[in-house]
Amino acid sequence: MKKILGSLILFVSFLHASYSWTTQIEKEKYYQNEAFLVTFTCQFDDRSSDMFIEFNPQAEYFSFEKLDFNNRVIDGKRIATYRYFVKALKTGVQKLQVTALMRQTTDDSIKETVLGRDNDQDLVFIDTKITTKPQRLNIIAVPNNVKIIGSFTIESSLSKNSLEAFEPLQLKIKVSGRGDFNQLKPFSFSLKNGKIFKQKAEKHYVLSEKGYEGYLIWRYAMTSAEDFTLKSQKINFFDTASKTLKTLEFKATQIKVQAKKSIEHLLDSQAFPPKERAFNWQKLINNSLYFFGGIIFVFLLIRIKKAVKKMKRPVKRWTSVNELLNHLITSQENEELLIEIEKDMKKKRLKSLSFYLKKLSKKRA
Repeated sequence: MKKILGSLILFVSFLHASYSWTTQIEKEKYYQNEAFLVTFTCQFDDRSSDMFIEFNPQAEYFSFEKLDFNNRVIDGKRIATYRYFVKALKTGVQKLQVTALMRQTTDDSIKETVLGRDNDQDLVFIDTKITTKPQRLNIIAVPNNVKIIGSFTIESSLSKNSLEAFEPLQLKIKVSGRGDFNQLKPFSFSLKNGKIFKQKAEKHYVLSEKGYEGYLIWRYAMTSAEDFTLKSQKINFFDTASKTLKTLEFKATQIKVQAKKSIEHLLDSQAFPPKERAFNWQKLINNSLYFFGGIIFVFLLIRIKKAVKKMKRPVKRWTSVNELLNHLITSQENEELLIEIEKDMKKKRLKSLSFYLKKLSKKRA
């Protein structure tokens, strides 16, 4: 895509840059579907402000997930670093090799754009497609063709082990550790004479230099008129640290339910006079309302906390549209806003800085 680059206002003449690409991988042997960190680095001989990189790595039998990007200048030399988590999807010896598009503007194009001699023309680029040096990797099959890779632990808790008929029971299952959380699927329970409600998984894990780390929570609520058993549930995964197959297991659990007494028994029993029958039904209704109200309250509280966290996110302030444009080019944060500003510049219809900042804030939110 051709763009008018705001940062070029600060520069009028550039030398053709010299650069080199390197690929850094910790080791040569990984398991199939195991996420490993790969660092792609482009190092220039100078600041190379006239050079722009389009980098979206793809390779056969590999998947890529971006961790971060860093563009800095050290001792007058520009260094662009891209870090990705990569998974090998096929076993055997595989070759990891990706391409990047190096885009360099010309001196004449910059002068025409900056000095306004030809506002109807976009910048001219000299595009060079480069291919990184191939990296040979030995990809090992996982025993039993297990797809989930990582190191996990599991814990569970019940609100109670015995309850009255139709009284709600809450089950919480927490899985913690490091690995491919996105492959973990919640347990599926069923009741013959009852109902089970399942909440959306609570995801509390982030992508770090060690992969996904944190925990997730599955919550369930259930009611029944009779005793029931929550059957055993298992998830197999491969632990790369111990190089063994392991299991996340929820052990079978029996729940005792006090059966609802018949009306004849209630009338004949002095322990439960007729006046208390209405009170017991009211208690059942209240408990149900408290339970489902609690679920809704927790859900709303989580949403509010996330909204407040986003509102508190600091927004860098710029003193001019040119400074904002230079930031968008360097950080590649919001390409749509960058294109909009470039079009407004070309048509000489620039809007106020606050107008563009509002759009940037909405995109961040």
